[in-house]
Amino acid sequence: MNILLVTDTFPPLRTSGAEHMYSLTEELTHLGHQVTVIVPSPHLASQLETQKYAMGERFYTLIKVRTLKTKDTNYLARTVAEVVNPLLIAHRLRKNDVFMKAKVDGVVWYSPTIFWGPLIAFIKKQFGCPSYLVLRDFFPDWAAHLGLLSPRGLPFWFFKKMELYQYRQADTIGIQSPNNLQYFERHYPQVKSRLEVLWNWGFTDAHRQAQDTNQPSTPQANPQFALAASPLAGRTVFVYAGNMGVAQGMDSVDALLEHFAADPKVGFLLVGRGSEVGKIEEKIRTKAWSHVLLLDEVAPDEMGGILSQCHIGLIFLDARHQTHNIPGKLISYLKAGLPVLAYVNAGNDLETLMPDAGIGRVCSGASTMSHHGLFEAAHAVLQDSLDPKIKEQVIAFGTNLFSVAKAAEQITHQFAAKQ
Repeated sequence: MNILLVTDTFPPLRTSGAEHMYSLTEELTHLGHQVTVIVPSPHLASQLETQKYAMGERFYTLIKVRTLKTKDTNYLARTVAEVVNPLLIAHRLRKNDVFMKAKVDGVVWYSPTIFWGPLIAFIKKQFGCPSYLVLRDFFPDWAAHLGLLSPRGLPFWFFKKMELYQYRQADTIGIQSPNNLQYFERHYPQVKSRLEVLWNWGFTDAHRQAQDTNQPSTPQANPQFALAASPLAGRTVFVYAGNMGVAQGMDSVDALLEHFAADPKVGFLLVGRGSEVGKIEEKIRTKAWSHVLLLDEVAPDEMGGILSQCHIGLIFLDARHQTHNIPGKLISYLKAGLPVLAYVNAGNDLETLMPDAGIGRVCSGASTMSHHGLFEAAHAVLQDSLDPKIKEQVIAFGTNLFSVAKAAEQITHQFAAKQ
């Protein structure tokens, strides 16, 4: 098949979404499909740039399109750019003869963002192909749940219009977990017939991991980082890798750091960016904490080396969430063989998934506002990490559930059924 992937995050960006879309590109290419990836690029000199990247004996095509800037800008400018960019991409693709004469058997796109609808509508009309939406969160719903948007306000109304228009362009919508599927069926009954569970992915066949893949270059942020040479040397280290913002409930992270402040055997490595990083930096400085180390975000291909030096992975979600996100960082931890400590909203799939699989400890923020349950779970997972079989158990679980091969098979099956 000739498959088109549309995403706003792809290497050299360092997000979990970029890693997800790259590994899907890799898998589809190895399966023999002709893959073309479209990605916005605000700093591109020309309007459009096409380049081929080798993957073993095959290759995929990357089309970068110059767009407005959406990162590191204010909310108004970002919203305007998010609305305009899909239209701008469609306009610039329409002027490219090679693209317009291509054959497309299916288009896959990744959300967030919620604004891809006009671009997908253009692609479907041009090529008459089926479409698959990989849906990883429910914005603006979660923003309303966390009090960031008023459900009666004009911005929320506008975002809902954009969200629903995007859903209407999807022949299939892949929801990331069973509980999220139930939420979606209740709140969006008009697209109920198009839904299926599509788990996150990240595990590939071992022989593929060893193959040389030529992806867009990623600058190395901390290539020489060594935990043994850091202030955390000799400690059992909890690691948090990813965004540190309001949605993650960083107050609970702060409570955990405070709880272990006097324990010389436990340390914390926090890797990433976000709106709450400044508060964490200030706390480390004012408290003179020696058990917490904060690093800037690193490249996906470097993260594995950092995680391999740690002992326990951390997942935090604000207790006010009513949707049930399973963060992509979970897969990164599982690939490294780390048991996981998760502090999530009530009803999250991880509440049953993790204990049943024996891959860590989880507690619900809604059921333990004093954080007592979090502290108990933290001490329990510290004991779990001593089990010599835990790494093998964790990796086996991840390989079985979060396989990129399964995700690629689901997507291509839907395309084949709709030809």
